[in-house]
Amino acid sequence: MSNTKQGGRQKGFVSLDECIKNSLMDIGETMHLYEKHKKWALDTYKSFNFDLDAIVKTVSLSLTAWKAVVLPDDFVDWVMLGVEFDKQVRLFTNDRRISLFQADNVPPNGDPAPRVGSNSLPDPSDISRFFFYNYDGRGMDTGKLFGLSVKTNGIGEFKMNKDRGEIQFNISLTSSTPIYLEYISTGINPTEKICVNIYAGKLIELGIHRWRHHFSRSSSIAEKQLAEKAYYQEYYMVQNRLCPLRAEDIMEIQRDAYKLVQSV
Repeated sequence: MSNTKQGGRQKGFVSLDECIKNSLMDIGETMHLYEKHKKWALDTYKSFNFDLDAIVKTVSLSLTAWKAVVLPDDFVDWVMLGVEFDKQVRLFTNDRRISLFQADNVPPNGDPAPRVGSNSLPDPSDISRFFFYNYDGRGMDTGKLFGLSVKTNGIGEFKMNKDRGEIQFNISLTSSTPIYLEYISTGINPTEKICVNIYAGKLIELGIHRWRHHFSRSSSIAEKQLAEKAYYQEYYMVQNRLCPLRAEDIMEIQRDAYKLVQSV
């Protein structure tokens, strides 16, 4: 999200507060319904972010003693995960086979025991120049592009630990090593003004009215259907503005659908 401002507002964005007040003006209501409309606005805003205009952030995180990183509060899903190595950010491999088992004799604070490794990255000269990264254009794991299993790239592997809200590593790094996480954010920060792409301003307002009719006992079936139709008509218009289909997209899909398989 751009931080460039002009006249007190962000360029190309409209605040969620404006959308909520506009929805109240549409039906001639006062601020006493603000909190209810705010809840519906946030629901619509989350759907818009997840489906059309995902907010991607990059942060630097420190490893814990048990070789894990704690997920940010606004974390939704990971995009890329890497470490600075040989003057580049090299990506870890996502390996779901890593065990998340914790021994019964964990410390009193509930944290796992420290994991001890060699505390060093491999020598760059020991890694093949045919370097495998852990993603392709469609976010597939290493090896899947060629129909193979997970392949290590010499840097290390990781697995999501949803129970603890962490990413667990199976690597040989010191606890002070910074890990770079690129992730999809909810886009919601309680301490800052929430803004949305100006293309989606009307979509947020129609989303509020859509939920208003959905939960209203006085709204007829026809009113609910009209509110639903108006919302999705605007949704598809916003989709075409933000995510136009290009020839490059079709070519990328064709490439990603191609896999090499072993001959029998």
